[in-house]
Amino acid sequence: MHNLLKAAPGPIGYIAFGSGRAFEASVENIADLPGIHRIVYYGDLDAEGIAIPARASINGVQHGLPPIEPATGLYRLLLAREPNAGDIIANDRAHSLTAWLPEELRQAAHVLLTKGQRIAQEATNRNELSVDPNWRW
Repeated sequence: MHNLLKAAPGPIGYIAFGSGRAFEASVENIADLPGIHRIVYYGDLDAEGIAIPARASINGVQHGLPPIEPATGLYRLLLAREPNAGDIIANDRAHSLTAWLPEELRQAAHVLLTKGQRIAQEATNRNELSVDPNWRW
C-alpha cells in the first residue's frame, strides 16, 4: 500500500497494518500521532471483519479520536470479487453489522453475510489498486 501512495499520497498521513483484533486493541495508540483528523479502515467482509472497526471506533472515540470510517472505495472493489464460504449470519445481526458500512454498500454486504459468504480483503491486489486510484477517496 505504501508504494501505491508514494507518488500521490493525497490526504493520507499514516498507514497501519494490523491483524484484525490487533487494530481493535491498539487503536487508542493512534491518539499519540500528530494530525489525526480522520481514520479509515479496510478489512475482510465477514462478521468479525466488520465488527472489529465498529468496536475499535467506540474505543477510539473514548480516547478523543474521530469515529473510524469504512474505506468505501476499497470495500466497493471488494464486493465486486467472488465470495468464499463463510459463516451464515442471522438477518438481525447482519443488519446491525452492516450499519457501519456506507448506505451504498449495506445491502450487498447484508446479502453476503446472510448467505454464509465472505470476501477477504486480500481479494483486491496491488496490480488492481495501481491501475485505478479512485479507491483512495
